[in-house]
Amino acid sequence: MKLIALTLDHFKGIQHFEMQLYGCDATVYGDNATGKTTLYDAFLWLLFGKDSTDRKDFEIQPLGADGKNAQSGVETSVSAVLEKEDGSTVTLRRAYAEKWEKRRGSAVSELTGHTSAFYVDELPVKQNDYKAYVESLIPERTFKALTGTEYFCAVLPWQERRKVLLELTGGIAEDEIFAADPALDELRVAKGTHSVEDFKLICSRNRAALNKELSALPARIDEASRGIRQDVSNPDELERQFRVLQEERCALTDTLARNQDATEAQLQAQIAEKRAAIRQLEAESSLRRDQQKEEQRQKIREVNEPIRARMKQLNEEAAQLRLESTAQGARAKRCAERAEELRGQYRSLHAEEWSGELACPSCRRPYAPEDISKARAAYNAHKRERLDAINAEGGRVAQEEREARQAQELKAAALEDALSEIDAVKSELLSEFISEPAEDPELLRMRAQLVEEIGEHEAKLRALRADRADFENGVRVQIAQRDKQIRSIQMAIAEAGDTRRALARVAELQERQRAVADELERAERLLTLCDRYTRSMVALIEARVDGKFHLVRWKLFDEQINGGITDTCVPTVDGVPYADLNHAMRVNAGLDVVQTLGEFYGMTAPVFVDNAESVTELAAITAQTIRLVVSVSDKQLRVTRE
Repeated sequence: MKLIALTLDHFKGIQHFEMQLYGCDATVYGDNATGKTTLYDAFLWLLFGKDSTDRKDFEIQPLGADGKNAQSGVETSVSAVLEKEDGSTVTLRRAYAEKWEKRRGSAVSELTGHTSAFYVDELPVKQNDYKAYVESLIPERTFKALTGTEYFCAVLPWQERRKVLLELTGGIAEDEIFAADPALDELRVAKGTHSVEDFKLICSRNRAALNKELSALPARIDEASRGIRQDVSNPDELERQFRVLQEERCALTDTLARNQDATEAQLQAQIAEKRAAIRQLEAESSLRRDQQKEEQRQKIREVNEPIRARMKQLNEEAAQLRLESTAQGARAKRCAERAEELRGQYRSLHAEEWSGELACPSCRRPYAPEDISKARAAYNAHKRERLDAINAEGGRVAQEEREARQAQELKAAALEDALSEIDAVKSELLSEFISEPAEDPELLRMRAQLVEEIGEHEAKLRALRADRADFENGVRVQIAQRDKQIRSIQMAIAEAGDTRRALARVAELQERQRAVADELERAERLLTLCDRYTRSMVALIEARVDGKFHLVRWKLFDEQINGGITDTCVPTVDGVPYADLNHAMRVNAGLDVVQTLGEFYGMTAPVFVDNAESVTELAAITAQTIRLVVSVSDKQLRVTRE
């Protein structure tokens, strides 16, 4: 959206003012209190009924020194011609007037209220229809963010500002955060299908439950210990027999495990060596292919590097030629406008005739004919001198215009040659496609031979294991006998009564105590990982948001003393918060935000920059820019277009 024209009547301190911009960038000069900020207030009031500080209740009618309405009965109005995103234009007008009525029995009119009127392309519309139309052009919050350098960074609540910034990034997926920090793999596996926030809540609840259980276990162990009796019959002998049987069973089990002759062990070792050799061959093959690919890449880089350097040089030359051609065109246009102005002066002067007095204004006595002739001749001579001066100036301007046009044509031709050469050089670039190197036939042959030898050794190993089966069956019979005896001893131990059960219960509770301690340690570790996940997420979000801006960086989170993280949204420049920046840096930071938001929303709006005289160089943006500059010499507002 661009502002074509803006007209104010009886708005605040301005009686009447017209600003014709034709969609161009402009600068408004004026001394303090001449109404520069009033222009921005009027533009916002026209669209949304608010001023530049987002207030609805502000005085829009002219006030006198006593703070009362200075002009009763006048209509306050603001109108603007806007160019929409599709190139069409629309005229909006908003009016505000006092309503005076005579009460019954009174000869004097009294102020009874105010009326508002709304127009779209001079057609009267209702207030709700007017608001809906303006909203269809551009939403209020979006417009204020795109037209004011301080609105988004200082006026908009930080919660809404943060929401917009997160929309810019498109969100951060959990998988991205886990991929950025391998130390979070345990958390990724442990959380399952839960989100990290939900899983952290689950871990917190588990930690509380585990702490409660761990605190109660010592009392439960003490209670179970009081049930241990000392008068059991031969418990030690039963335990000794049980241990002996267990040791014999373990010995038999070890015999089964060690029943592997040297030949079998040798075959297994050879199989392992050959598999290791296969892995070594595959590693060598992969290394060789990588080396061949790198050689291809190096050759392509060596060929393309001087070509890219030449392309960079040509692009810089083309950019310079384009700037010079544009400058010459602007110079020729200025000359043409000056020539037209001189032709108008010449025609106006040429049409003038001598209109001197023919008689004395006091006594009305006619002047002598020779005096009248002298006066007329002097007037004509002076007129001729002025006409000759205009002709001379016109000739000079015409010559300058011809020179500018010729220079523009030469620059345009040089630019076309440079662009053609760029296309020619670009076609010389080699493709960076890397072909996959072929496998080394010798390595393939060696691998196939190793695979064949492994198959032969595995066949021998299977034959040896079949011979060993008979021996193992006899050992398993002995193990079954020991198992039967062990079960008999276990039944005897179970019959020992309450003491053995109490001992078992104590052991169970002690084991549970260790398990709960381990689970509590794991819950604490997972909660620590959840906090680490949050910090990784913070770093990714802030980096992604900062990548959308050229100048401004955003602090989106605050770390508390207890290690927790809270949401915030503070714009900074070189680490300095926006509120602590000087005016010039705040303006350029705001323009950086306006440019990024304009790209995000796919639209632009006129940007008003107040106190622009304090900014030596405004950041370049694509939107229309209107600078408001304090100028002591300009007692009335003065507008220049760029």
